[in-house]
Amino acid sequence: MKLVKFVPALVATLVLAACSSTSAEEAAAAAKAKEAQALEQAAARANDQAANMAKSIDGKAAVTVEKLATESKSASYRCMNGKTLVATYAFENNVARAVNVRLGKGKNALVASLIRDDNDKDFTAFQSDKYTWKVDVGLTPKNIATINGGNFSAKGANSDEILAKLCSVNSSATNRLNK
Repeated sequence: MKLVKFVPALVATLVLAACSSTSAEEAAAAAKAKEAQALEQAAARANDQAANMAKSIDGKAAVTVEKLATESKSASYRCMNGKTLVATYAFENNVARAVNVRLGKGKNALVASLIRDDNDKDFTAFQSDKYTWKVDVGLTPKNIATINGGNFSAKGANSDEILAKLCSVNSSATNRLNK
């Protein structure tokens, strides 16, 4: 008797679960659309505030806020002497503008935040007051799994100390990082 009552309830639950589930792609698309809508609203709100402020100053709105196309991607590199370096790049309109570099693993890993050095024409170079990271020219979000890294070095008073050199991209690890 209990089985007769239990089976219809189980079947109904399975049918409802199958009907109500959404695919991961639909959820990702919905999240991207929601994020884009939030960016549009924030840009519109900022433009309105800037226009109101400009009007109160000299009667015309001369300030506009534009939405930037930004994204981040990570790359894993194998460097000489078995060192592992992971770089997370911030792209603005398909140009790498900044990077967070992690050399090593665990608690002893060295972490540095660097910004783009547009003066270096030979490499895609990033630097801070203490560190420099260089990768081959042409780094974009689409080819991140194919562009090799160069050297990661610490700036010194008289000379720089190379912390990792001859870093080649680990394509499979990079693809896993960006899923």
